[in-house]
Amino acid sequence: PPGSAAPQAGTPDPHAGGMPAGHPRVSPSDSELGFNPVPDRSTPSPLVPKHTIEVRVVDADGKPLPGVPVKLGILRQSVAAGEEREHRTATADASGIVRFDKLPGHDTSYSYRVSVTRDGANFAAAPFNLDENNGQQVILHLYDVVRDLQTTRLGMFAMLYVETRDDVFQFEVMFRVFNIGRTAWVPQNITIGLPKGWKAFRAQDAMSDVRFESVDDRVELHGTFTPGQHEVGFQFQVPNDQTERRSFDIRLPPRVGQMQVIAAAPQTMDLEVAGFDAAQPTAARDGSRNLVATKRMKPGDGALERVTITLSGIPTRGPGAWIAVAIALAAVAAGLFFALRPHARRVLLLDL
Repeated sequence: PPGSAAPQAGTPDPHAGGMPAGHPRVSPSDSELGFNPVPDRSTPSPLVPKHTIEVRVVDADGKPLPGVPVKLGILRQSVAAGEEREHRTATADASGIVRFDKLPGHDTSYSYRVSVTRDGANFAAAPFNLDENNGQQVILHLYDVVRDLQTTRLGMFAMLYVETRDDVFQFEVMFRVFNIGRTAWVPQNITIGLPKGWKAFRAQDAMSDVRFESVDDRVELHGTFTPGQHEVGFQFQVPNDQTERRSFDIRLPPRVGQMQVIAAAPQTMDLEVAGFDAAQPTAARDGSRNLVATKRMKPGDGALERVTITLSGIPTRGPGAWIAVAIALAAVAAGLFFALRPHARRVLLLDL
């Protein structure tokens, strides 16, 4: 990097490929740039017969993995029958190949998904429809599974959006997870601490098993984070107590190196995030005003562990709304009073 010291004379430069005698070989995949995974592939192929799916199961380096049980999920959606699900299982041969043939349909009412469960992790290709004239060829990579975060090369970027409504603060949270190692990470006991009084949790829809779950009074991270990039998010609400200033404290998961907080904010409103750069105004797509605060951790700073968000100048209902409520309640009370007077009851009985 700029400003770093040049290698001393006689000292091999690791970036130039020279290493001291006896040093283990450093390959590009093990360098500071991280492992560069080959994506899974799922494409129609004329080499595969119609109504057939051929799956090649390989390891991180593309070498075949024989003897692996492979699961094929079949989903049919129709107006008349709704959803119908079917599963088939087969084992990869010596070349790591599995074939599912005589499949029921190639129209869009049928969708297929190939997956493998290994050491508690789920490796799956994206769902697909069969081609009318070709079979489908799927290449699925399996990785060694780790659960200890200390053994992974993984980092996160977080984004939080908050909108003030009449009765609640609406939050949307998204994490972009970068796994640059050669292993798949399955999180254990990774939780997020939400502000006091949170409610209405809803996880973001996802094509994979990566997700947040609400468990009792906490929110947990689950799923299989293979090498590459993953996005996972959720929404929640906090009651609006109609005060002009409100703070929210959120405990983050490990390895968050950058975070952006965005607040939908009218002109009277301000956003402050402890330790972040000063919030800057920006226009949303609809022309409304947003405030954006960002924090980027530097090497050696460690990760962000928690964030405290303060909104000020929050619009409140004001006395007019409460006066209207009081008048309405008084009218209801007066109606009940006259309805329950003895004379009113006698008149009602005579009418009957």
